Amino acid sequence: MVKGKSWKRKALVFRNINPLAPLICSTRRLAEALVSSGSWCVAWIWGPLPLTLRPQRSQYGRGLINYLKGGEWISSSFWHYVPLTYLPYLRPVPEKWLFRMLISTFPPLCGKLRKRGFFNVDLLLIESPLLVSGLSICNPRLVVYHCTGPFDRFGSLPEPVLRAHKFLVEHANLVITVSEGIRRDLIALHAVSPEKVRVIKHGADTQFVRLTRELLKTETNVQRRKPVAVLVGIPATTDISLLQHLVKEAPSVDFLIVGPFRVFEKRMFRGLRNIKFLGLLEHADVMRILTQSDVGLILYKKKVVEILPEGSTGMKLYDYAAAGLPIVSVPLPITDETPPICFATEPKEFVQAIQYCVEHKTDLSAKALAFAERNSWEKRQNEFVKLIEEALRHVSRGR
Repeated sequence: MVKGKSWKRKALVFRNINPLAPLICSTRRLAEALVSSGSWCVAWIWGPLPLTLRPQRSQYGRGLINYLKGGEWISSSFWHYVPLTYLPYLRPVPEKWLFRMLISTFPPLCGKLRKRGFFNVDLLLIESPLLVSGLSICNPRLVVYHCTGPFDRFGSLPEPVLRAHKFLVEHANLVITVSEGIRRDLIALHAVSPEKVRVIKHGADTQFVRLTRELLKTETNVQRRKPVAVLVGIPATTDISLLQHLVKEAPSVDFLIVGPFRVFEKRMFRGLRNIKFLGLLEHADVMRILTQSDVGLILYKKKVVEILPEGSTGMKLYDYAAAGLPIVSVPLPITDETPPICFATEPKEFVQAIQYCVEHKTDLSAKALAFAERNSWEKRQNEFVKLIEEALRHVSRGR
């Protein structure tokens, strides 16, 4: 901690590092809400770190623990390596090892936390079942499990990971999830109190809403050579075959693909000149690309859509809205308010929907930006801080 500074509350945040996803995530947004409130000091632990990233410093850092103050890192030389690959999501690991992973690190993480004043904390926030052992390395007043995915519907997950998920749901004081569908699953499958499971949905970044509005004001009558459709995704959930047929069906549209797509996927588009793979980018760079595009695409695989709980809306939907993009998507189980979105199943339907969105871009962009402002991260963060303060008061009364 910074000498001479007194903090009303302390929070310890454990967030999983996914080698196939950007660093910007809803858990980080919630942690930033605590920092910006001015009443919290936040310690942030990333892990498990894929061993393949260990030798070099990439955008994922180095499996570290660090401190946030006013949105900036302090004590940057202090980090704690978590020696675990991402494989527990893919193949079985001993359950006992999974529950003791953070305890077994060397040097001991508990000692570091005590030295830095983060052993006794007001809040322990855990995002991933892989970090269930975080419950054993500190003494928190309030434990919150931020359940961002429908883990109970992932039949391919190893049993130890599912049991870790179940353990967190049952032993956390509060479970925060991102959709009503996941909330209903947790209540029904784990027999927890409805008051224990709360929903804070994803949000839109109003910084980019303002940027998009400025860009729309300065647009000239000069038209692009081609409209641009952009897809933000990962190979595991993206219907590559559908994308391939869509690119072939729409030679008059340029397609920009953001995400860690591999050589195998790229080979399917050999000879097609209207598609470009941009790789995995920082969130700010992604948003700049979105603000200069015309349409956002959501092309989930059929098996992915089938396991989505009712009301599921990924972060990309809000990012597209913040960039003023109308969306063309495969059918989704969305029940709440959405930005302008057209559902399609066949490549020809997608082409027609893209053409409609381009022709009505001005009106649809205005509606998308209005949706983003009504569903901003600022509002979500305020909800989170109020919820945590309320839960802490409840815990204090219960003692």
